[in-house]
Parts: sequence; C-alpha cells; structure tokens
Amino acid sequence: MRAQAGFPFFSLAFITLIGCGTPMAADSIMAEPASTASLDGSEWTLVELRGQPAFPASAQGRPHLAFSAADSQVSGSTGCNSFSGSYVQDGAMLRITGPLRMTRRACAERERNEQERRFTAMLEATDSFAIHDDTLLLYSEGDTAARFSAGVD
Repeated sequence: MRAQAGFPFFSLAFITLIGCGTPMAADSIMAEPASTASLDGSEWTLVELRGQPAFPASAQGRPHLAFSAADSQVSGSTGCNSFSGSYVQDGAMLRITGPLRMTRRACAERERNEQERRFTAMLEATDSFAIHDDTLLLYSEGDTAARFSAGVD
C-alpha cells in the first residue's frame, strides 16, 4: 500500500517536468527582438560578407560601421576608405538612403578593392537587420548579406 501512496506524487512531478521541458531557443531568451532593437550609438566590425570571411585588418583597420540616430548617420571604414551616409530604421527595417560619401584611396591589394566594392554594394542593398547578443546581421531580400561583431577592432 505504501508504494501506491508515492505514485500520484511521482506522476505529478513527471508531468510537471515534461511540461517545463518545452524546447526554447537560447537566443529567444537573451536576444532583444530585432523589431525593438536600436542601432543608435552602436559600432560593429565586419566578420563575414556574403558568406565569405572578411580580410584581416589592413593599415586602415577592418571594415566597420557606426550608427548615430541623432543625425541618422552611418559611418565607418571599408578597410581602405572612410565612408558616411544617411540611414532610416523602422523596427527591423533598415535602409541606407542616398549614395555613400567616401574617400577615394586605392586599396593596396586587388582583393581588398573587391571586398570594398562588395561591402558598399551590400550596404546600399540592405533592407533589414537583426541583433543577437553581440552579432549584427544585415539582410538583403531575405538573405544574410553580412555578419558583424560588436565593437571596432
């Protein structure tokens, strides 16, 4: 009879544990939803561009971005040249508006010139973003266009 008295308690504990075991993605707990995330005051270093790793830092540093909501400006470096431009953010929507203003130095290596061209084209094609922990993802037509890490190297 004593073994039966513990059965309801064990059953209740088992059902409670199963109910609490609903899978949940780790980032859904910690990540701020992209629709409420603000880019204001943030700085980001390029890690990956269209699935390819970014080149290591050059004398001008690694490609990076910084956002300022006060004047709706994005600025940074392509790794060869400095740039700035205007942006509009509405929830997860992000658009670089108008042409980017850039210095016009030639990169030392042909590969860096190509990365710079792809980097600026990616910025101008960006239509949305997401922030997960210390990672910024820029999207273009639903595809991941670039991945950045928080801060500037």
